[in-house]
Amino acid sequence: RTVPQWRRRGRRVRASAGSRQVLATSSRVTQLEAGGRHSLALTSEGQVLAWGSNSCGQLGPRADDGSGGGGSLRVGPVTPLMGHRAVLVAAGGGHSLVLTADHQVFAFGDNSHGQLGRGHCQTGSGLAPVRRLGGLPVRQIACGGRHSFVLSHSAVLLAWGSNDRGQLGCGTEDGNATRPLPVECSALRNRRVRRIACGHDHTAAVTADGGLFTFGAGDLGQLGHGSNSSESLPRQVAELMGSRVVTADCGTSVTYASCQGGRVYAFGTVGPSASVCNKPWPLTLGPGGAGDVDVSAGGGRAFLRVGGPPMAAKSSIPEGLLSLDSCDPDGDWPGCLAIAACPAAYARAFLLPDIEHENPRPGWHGLDLDAAAEFLQKRLGAAAVSNPERRQELLAAQTELLTDLTEREEAHLADAECLRLLLLLPLSPEFESPGPLQPALAELVLRLPRPLMTVLLSWIMELRLRHFARLVRCLIRAAQHLLASSDCDANGEANEAAKVDADEQRIRRLRPCLDFLKRLHALNSDRRDRLPASSFHLAEIRDRVPLEKDYRAWTENRNQFSFLKYPFVFDSHAKMELLKVDARMQMEQAFREAMMFNLFQGFTFGAIFDMRSPFLVLRVARQALIQDAVVSLSSCHPAELKKPLRITFKGEEAVDEGGLTKEFFLLIFRQILDPVYGMFTCFDSNLVWFNHSTLECPENFSLIGTLLGLAIYNSILAAVPFPMALFKKLLRQPVALDDLKELDPTVGNSLQSLLDAETANSVEELELNFEIETKMFDHVQRVPLSASPEDRVTLGNRESYVSAYVDFVLNRSCRDAFDAFQAGFERACGSPVLPLLEPQELQAIINGESGCFDWDQLEQGAIYVNPSPDYQQLIANFWSVFHQDLDEDNKRRFLRFLTGSDRVPVQGMSAVRLRIQVVHCSPRCLPVAHTCYNMLDLPRYPDRETLRQKLLLAIDETEGFSLV
Repeated sequence: RTVPQWRRRGRRVRASAGSRQVLATSSRVTQLEAGGRHSLALTSEGQVLAWGSNSCGQLGPRADDGSGGGGSLRVGPVTPLMGHRAVLVAAGGGHSLVLTADHQVFAFGDNSHGQLGRGHCQTGSGLAPVRRLGGLPVRQIACGGRHSFVLSHSAVLLAWGSNDRGQLGCGTEDGNATRPLPVECSALRNRRVRRIACGHDHTAAVTADGGLFTFGAGDLGQLGHGSNSSESLPRQVAELMGSRVVTADCGTSVTYASCQGGRVYAFGTVGPSASVCNKPWPLTLGPGGAGDVDVSAGGGRAFLRVGGPPMAAKSSIPEGLLSLDSCDPDGDWPGCLAIAACPAAYARAFLLPDIEHENPRPGWHGLDLDAAAEFLQKRLGAAAVSNPERRQELLAAQTELLTDLTEREEAHLADAECLRLLLLLPLSPEFESPGPLQPALAELVLRLPRPLMTVLLSWIMELRLRHFARLVRCLIRAAQHLLASSDCDANGEANEAAKVDADEQRIRRLRPCLDFLKRLHALNSDRRDRLPASSFHLAEIRDRVPLEKDYRAWTENRNQFSFLKYPFVFDSHAKMELLKVDARMQMEQAFREAMMFNLFQGFTFGAIFDMRSPFLVLRVARQALIQDAVVSLSSCHPAELKKPLRITFKGEEAVDEGGLTKEFFLLIFRQILDPVYGMFTCFDSNLVWFNHSTLECPENFSLIGTLLGLAIYNSILAAVPFPMALFKKLLRQPVALDDLKELDPTVGNSLQSLLDAETANSVEELELNFEIETKMFDHVQRVPLSASPEDRVTLGNRESYVSAYVDFVLNRSCRDAFDAFQAGFERACGSPVLPLLEPQELQAIINGESGCFDWDQLEQGAIYVNPSPDYQQLIANFWSVFHQDLDEDNKRRFLRFLTGSDRVPVQGMSAVRLRIQVVHCSPRCLPVAHTCYNMLDLPRYPDRETLRQKLLLAIDETEGFSLV
C-alpha cells in the first residue's frame, strides 16, 4: 500500500495521497509520528492530534469519535489531553505514548502485551498515565510494535510490554515474556544513552560516546551483530565501533545508523522479498549527500535529511519540560505553583554540568545543593514570605505532591534519580516552618523500597554539615510543634473523645518524623563531622509527655507507640527521670512483695516468723566501712538489691531519709578507690583504672560494681574518678585511643605521635616490637601484643600495634576484674533504660556535673519555709555572705554540707532546690543542714558578721549525723 508522504508548508501539513486533509489547527506542527495504522502530530501549543485506525483505541478518546472504534479519516485532537501541554508523542504498532510538560507519560491503545504499563494485559481504550513513573524526569519516549521505552534526564532506561524476543533488554531468565510495569534496562545504566529507537520487536540505543547497542529479535539481521540470533541483553554493534554514531532509528525489521561525517549504515530486512543483511552496510547517498545526515525510519521505509545537526531533533531535551530552577516567582506565580507540585521538576533541577549528574548511585546525587539552597531561599523564599497567601499556596502544593507520591501507587518513585526531590524539598523555605510538609516527607522516605532507601541514606550521609543540620533541625521543629499541639482544650467529658482523636492524629504525624530522625541519628554517628547529640533532643518532652505512662507503655507492649523507641530525643535530664521512674517502679514492686510476704506469713505462722524488711538496710561503722559493706552485700539475695536502700551508721542515732545514704557512698568510694587499697591504679590524670597486678578476687570487684549500681538505682551522686572508657564498657561500646589519652595522657599522646609519623624511618627509629612492658610487684615483665611479638613496628603495621596496645590496657589486662565489676553493676542497676544512655550521660548521672555551679540560680530557686517580713534582713545577710565572703571552694563545701555532695545533678543547679527555714534558737547555735531534704535551718543571727562566722564554722564540719 502506498504510504502518504508528508511535508510541512508554513503552519499546515497536507496529505498528497488521495483526498487532501488539512490539520485542524492554526499552530505549527513540531512533531509527526507514524504507528502501525495510525498517526500522531504535536503542535507548538502542546496539542496532540491523531488520525488513522482506532481499532485498539490508539487514537485515544476523541471529541469526534463517531467511527465506532474502527478509525478516523479526520484529524482531531486527543480530547483528554487538552488540559495538558504535550512535549513529545510516540506511536507504536497499536498503542500511543504522550509526554506532557509535567513529565507524565500517558498511554492509550492496545494493551494485550502490557505495553501501556498498567500492571495488567487487558486491552482497553482508556487514557491513563503509565504506572510507577512518578518523579522520573523523562526526556524521550519510544514505542515498538508491542513494547515501550522512556529515557530519563540522567540516562536511565525503563521499558515495559512484550519481552518475548528480549526487546526490553532486561534478560529473560525468569521466562516472563510480558512486563506490564516499567523495568529498568540496567545493562545500559552507565552507558549514558542519548537516543532510543524501537522496531517491531527489537530496540536500538545510541550512547553519548557514539556507541550503538541493539537487542531483541535478530532473525532478520536487524541487530547487526553478524548473526540472525536474538539478544535479550544490549550488545554493542562491533562493526560500528570505529565510527561515532550520532543517531539511529528502527523500522519493522531494519535499523539505520547515522555516523559523524555523513555516513549512514543499515542492517536488517526491508520488505518481504528483500535479502537479509545482518551486518551494517553503508548506504550510497545521492547528490548533496556529503554532510550530516539525520535518519527517520518506520515500517519498511526510511527518510534521510541531509545538512542539519543530526542530534538536534532526536537527542536534545524537549522544550517546555518543567524544571524547578527555571521558575520565575516574581513574574509567573501560577507557573511556580505548577512546578512546585511536579516531582520530576525537582529531579531535573540544579544538576551539576555535563555528565556529572548522570548515573545517580549510592554516595553520589549529582546535585548542586548550594546553588539550590540559594535559589530556593532567596528567590522562591522571598516571594512566598512577602505574601502570606502565596506562602500557603506553595505549602499546599508541596504537601499535595508528597501525599500523592505516598498514597498513589501510580506515582511510585521509579528510580534513584527521582530521589533528588527528597534532597531539594528540605531546602525549600516552607520546610523551615513546622507544618504538614515535614511529616509528609518523612512518610514518603519511610515507604521507599530498600534499594532506594539505601541510596537516599548514602546521599544524606555525604551531605555537607549545614545541609544535614538543616534537615535534622526542621524535623526536630516539626516534632516540637506536634508535641506542643497536645495542649488542646479537654475540659469536660464532651471533649474527651475529641482529645483522644486529636492525640491519635498527632501521633500518626509524629511517628514518621521520629522514624526518619532515628535513621538520621544513626547516620550522624558514622559521619566524620557529626552533629552534637543535643541537636536531636526534644527538650519539651519532659513537659509534654508523662514519662511514667510512656515508660509503662514501652515495657508492657513494645508494639505500642512510645518515645522510648527513640531514645536520642531524650536529653540527660529526661533519661535521668526515666531511670528514676524505672527504679521507683522496681522499688514499689519489691516493697509490695515484702509486705505481702509479711502479711501472708503473719496470718499463717503468727508472730514467731521473722518478718522481711521492705528496705535494704546496711549497718556499717565508719571505722570499718568497707568490711561491713562487703559482709552485708555478700549475703544479699539479688531481689533484696531492688528494695529502697537505707544506711545506718553504728553509734549514730540519725534516721536515714537520704542524707546518710549520700554520705555512705561518698565515704566508701573515697576509700575503696584509693590506690593504697590495691584494687585500682591512679594515673597522672587523677583517674583510676583496674590494677592488673592485684591479688583481690573477682568477687570483690563485683561488690564494687554492685555499690556503683546501687548509687545509680537510688539516685545518689557517687563522684567516682573513672575515665570515659569505663562507662563505654559498661554500655558495651568499644574503646579507642582517645580513651587511653584521657586515662594516661603520656602514653596516649606517644601512640598518637606514632600514628602521625610521616616517614618510615621516624617509625623504625623507635625500635618497637609487638609487646608491652608491665610491672608486677616492682618486677618488669614483657607481654606480647600479637602472635608474633618479635615483629618490628613499621609504617605499614603501626595502626595494628596501636590498636593492640589500647586493647591490652583497657580490655585484656583487666578482663576478669571488669567482667566481675560489670556483673555486680548490672545485678544492682539492671534496667532497660541503661542501653539508651550515651557514655557521657551515664558518667554525668553517676558523677553529676563538676563545672556547672550557677550560684545565682541556686538563690533564684531557693524556697523559704514560713516566710515572714521580719526575716528579710536575715535572708539578705545570708545571700550577701554567700556571694561575697565565700570563695569557690567554700561554696562547694556549703553545697556538700547542704546536700551531701559537692556535685551538681544532671538537671543543673535548679534541681538542688535549697529550702531555708528560720528557726527560733540561740544565736550561739550553728546552722543545721537536713541533707535528706536540702533544707538549711538558719538561726536568727543579730548581724551579718555573726552569720558569716557561724556559717563558715558549720561547713567545716560536714561528716557525721545526729538528731536535731
